[in-house]
Amino acid sequence: MTDQPHNPDGHLNNAPTSETVRGVVRLASLARALRVTGAVSSLVVLVVACVAGAAAVDAVVRFPAALRGVILACIAFAVVVDLRRFVLPALRFRPQPVELALRIERMRPELAGKLASAVEFELSGAARGSALAARAVRDAEERSAGAALGRVMRLKPTVLRACAALGCAVAVLAFAVVEPSSASIAARRVLAPWSDAVWPARTALEALVADGSVAARGRPLALRARMTQGEAARERVRAEYRFTRDGAAGEWIEVALARQPSGVFERFVDAEGDAVEVRFRTSDAVTDVAKVRLVAPPAVTSLRARIEPPAYASASVSAREIDLGDGGDSRGIMRDPVLEGSAVRVDIRVSREVPVVAGAAADGARPSVMVTSAGAGAGTDDTVEPSARAMDVTVDPADPTLWTVSCEATAPTRISIQLVDADGIEADDEVVLAFDTLADRPPTATVAEPLQDESVVVDARIAMRSESRDDLALTKAGMEIATRIGKDGAESLVFEEPAAIDGVSTEQTVERTLELARLKLSAGDSVVLRAYAEDALASHGRVRSAPRVLRIVGEEEFERQIRGVFAGVRRDAMRVDERQGKARDALERDPAERGLGE
Repeated sequence: MTDQPHNPDGHLNNAPTSETVRGVVRLASLARALRVTGAVSSLVVLVVACVAGAAAVDAVVRFPAALRGVILACIAFAVVVDLRRFVLPALRFRPQPVELALRIERMRPELAGKLASAVEFELSGAARGSALAARAVRDAEERSAGAALGRVMRLKPTVLRACAALGCAVAVLAFAVVEPSSASIAARRVLAPWSDAVWPARTALEALVADGSVAARGRPLALRARMTQGEAARERVRAEYRFTRDGAAGEWIEVALARQPSGVFERFVDAEGDAVEVRFRTSDAVTDVAKVRLVAPPAVTSLRARIEPPAYASASVSAREIDLGDGGDSRGIMRDPVLEGSAVRVDIRVSREVPVVAGAAADGARPSVMVTSAGAGAGTDDTVEPSARAMDVTVDPADPTLWTVSCEATAPTRISIQLVDADGIEADDEVVLAFDTLADRPPTATVAEPLQDESVVVDARIAMRSESRDDLALTKAGMEIATRIGKDGAESLVFEEPAAIDGVSTEQTVERTLELARLKLSAGDSVVLRAYAEDALASHGRVRSAPRVLRIVGEEEFERQIRGVFAGVRRDAMRVDERQGKARDALERDPAERGLGE
């Protein structure tokens, strides 16, 4: 057999003339196509199943990028293994017609020893130069006449794989058409895990901590968030926060929030530093970072009160200054009362600039300074509701941290200071200042001598003594001497005996001797003595004592009165002597008491 040139497929360039041989050659080509198609279909199904499965699980679990990178590596490894074990061998698979004929002979015993020889003779060209070979070809063709040689090929597995691959391709295409956004996210998250593709959140959060808000440093800070989408009862909400101190941000701290009956998720943390950044997370949602500025609550650092007495009392009562500390102790309650009418000025030093709202603001804002008084019922058993007091609150233009509260002490007063800055941060404690008031009482005057009304003769000399007192200072004091002519005569002031007041005095005594002869009175007339006192408060006026009356009597009437007095004294002496005698007799009769007498 002479050598013949071969084609790239390994077949001889001699075209077979036998239909049976041509059928075997076609079956060889079909076998290779089926194997390649099956291998490629399996690879398509593998890739689509792995990617779709990973995307489906990721849509539920929401894998992190690192884990998605591992999944992609596993998918790539499976594809490489499939390529090496199935696709590449299928591409290298080129079945020879003779080998296929031998396989057909094993399946069709009636063609044994015939078909393979015919295929070899036909493809090698021997059938054209040898009558024996041509006869073998004809014999094989006759034996295979009517035989379905294609049944030796198993088409079903390849068809199933191809249908599966086609179904996967159609499913992927349909999903991409119906849900292009989801398809894009799934592809990027699985095939490009380093990308920023994220699934649409199944939950949504609303942060109840406003960005740019202000909170008090050193107090618990409420981290609050509300779920606006999703099942709040089953979802776990977390907060991540970090503090900034001296311009340096700290580490992020993660805490779980507790669900409140209102549906709000909440957690309190200690607020320290200059600012805090916070964000809230669920399984698939995160809020923007909210930055909260932390400031120290305003505080009163010092209080100093100055009390100026009323002008009329300035000579007797000196102004005083009182250091009240910072209002955090009992020094804010003044022990000594303040004279009514005094001007009270309290200098308040605050830690930083705070807006002043005095009294009840028109817009309903809480006042930062309130002055109240107990009213007229203070110090009595009557219950009187506190009432707002007039006051003057000023801020030093050169120093906004210095306030001055001024009011007049007309009643027991309470000054409450509740600092609230422009951001609504309140002071830790309310500072309370309070003082009682002391009224300027009217002076008192008393006639000390004579002790009682008396009857005197027309030329008697009478010792007089008056006592005057005031709680602050007396301006005038002394005795008034008035006369009444006749029994029903009108009282007429004759003269005064004033006290010599030098400087500030709260007590004055006037002692004089009244010579009735100077008054030129007669029996039946009367002399009226009154002590008087005046202080600096004009509204008190002159205060006079009860009158002491000296009745002018004749000498006979005077003697009769004296005898009457002596008679009374004698009767009293006799009664005393009688009682002493009875007591002496009782002692002598009683032996038990006799020893006491001895």
